Amino acid sequence: MRGCPGSGQLAAWDNSNGNQKIINDMHYTKSLFTALLLLPFTILLSSCDDNDVTGPDDPSQVPSPPDFSQLQMETGIFTHGGAAAKLAGQEPGILAALNAYPENLMNLAAEPEADPFQLASFLVTMVESAYSLHTTYATFFTLNAVPGVVEVSGNEFLWNYSVQDPELGETVDITVTAVVQGEDVDWNVIASADLEEGGFEEQHIIDGTSAFDGSFGNWSINFDVPEEGFTYTSTAIWDSDEGQLEKLDISTSLTEDETGFYQHTNGVYTLDGTNASISNGQLQSPEFEGEGYFGDIDITQPFTVSWDTEVGNGTLSIDGQSLCWDEAKAAVDC
Repeated sequence: MRGCPGSGQLAAWDNSNGNQKIINDMHYTKSLFTALLLLPFTILLSSCDDNDVTGPDDPSQVPSPPDFSQLQMETGIFTHGGAAAKLAGQEPGILAALNAYPENLMNLAAEPEADPFQLASFLVTMVESAYSLHTTYATFFTLNAVPGVVEVSGNEFLWNYSVQDPELGETVDITVTAVVQGEDVDWNVIASADLEEGGFEEQHIIDGTSAFDGSFGNWSINFDVPEEGFTYTSTAIWDSDEGQLEKLDISTSLTEDETGFYQHTNGVYTLDGTNASISNGQLQSPEFEGEGYFGDIDITQPFTVSWDTEVGNGTLSIDGQSLCWDEAKAAVDC
């Protein structure tokens, strides 16, 4: 079987009606990603040539990168968070994750008092958005690692391709290597982009191990644009059963030296039946420090959120306070 891998489109989220304060806080972050990550693509195109290597007759013998978009948290009670994850998972592209801050959440910063459910919704969505960003990068750099065009040598599988920007004609050269070790697969992704404005030299973008079927694993992503002082790192450790994400330890960081901006988000999501939680959660950024966010609660402090995925009630612990809500999402005594 010979052929070119498919293409993807970027999805965008309209945040125009959101709270202006957070929009201003996030605007330059979005611009930074869009301009500096060299991925302002509306369509992803893969290049093919006469040297494409035919893969095995049985595609099931070829490992596939984990499909993080199919492994999502059970956040249905938080309408905003669930929608953000679904949007980012629909189509690979940097804009999908950058705009994973739903417009209704932008209004929460002006709350004079801490509404337990709204605050929990905001924090859950921030963690979910961090995972969406990890998902977006993993998808972008491995999108074309498919059975149809692969070089096979024993237990090693190799893909070489270029992702193109059809408007600017620039390319990102990508090499994906997968080594099968029993039921596990070791993954490595190397990429480079020699762009006239802010390209990056060859880098080891992804390093990870996962089950052959992608049900569990540990993936790290590191991306650096030295000329712009931009750095992005993330680590996802996950475990699932029959497509249901049961545990996810996610940690992401991004920095931009010129402006001094940074944002670090982490959390450990677990699901046991209908009981879901995010523990060891924290959102660290100067943009969320100080007063003006959810009354007198410091939202940069560590937090734990627990909720029933069916009933809808839950609890939140943050900044020395315990807050609870019922199935109607109304505040109640804990």
